[in-house]
Amino acid sequence: MTEVVLSPDDLSLVKRIAAARNDPKEFAGVKSKKIRNVSEEQAHIDGIAAEVAVARYFNVEPDMSSGLKGDNGYDLVIFGLKCEVKCRERFGYDFALMTANPNEFKADVGILVYRMAADTYYLYGAIRKESLLEKGEKKNYGHGERWIVSPRYFTGVDAITWWGRQSA
Repeated sequence: MTEVVLSPDDLSLVKRIAAARNDPKEFAGVKSKKIRNVSEEQAHIDGIAAEVAVARYFNVEPDMSSGLKGDNGYDLVIFGLKCEVKCRERFGYDFALMTANPNEFKADVGILVYRMAADTYYLYGAIRKESLLEKGEKKNYGHGERWIVSPRYFTGVDAITWWGRQSA
């Protein structure tokens, strides 16, 4: 597990991206499928901060785009691999898709990140799509069925470097 502490400049960037993503959705009445009891804006801030933490760790540019339907099914490209970042507020929580259909997972790799403080994120691990499909299961935490994968199936995030070299 790798700790990333975001700088004040990173946190400012996070807030700008979050506003750019959240404001048009709020205006259009689009709601996220969040599980936590936080505002839509805070949900965006936490998720984007996790994306920025991963981007900083791998020295890639964070995704600055915004749209009413979200991203294209992944958050970052690392070593040629499309990566979907999921941020959880408590250590041990599952990697959960917004759908119960695992075939809607469009990325090559899932990355599980835990938010420890507003500026501190633990990059817990990564899982390849094939393992996500094999190891995951449908669960309902009271907000509709989701495809979830337990953290025990994740390997360290540095495996992404190796996987990217294998794919090249």
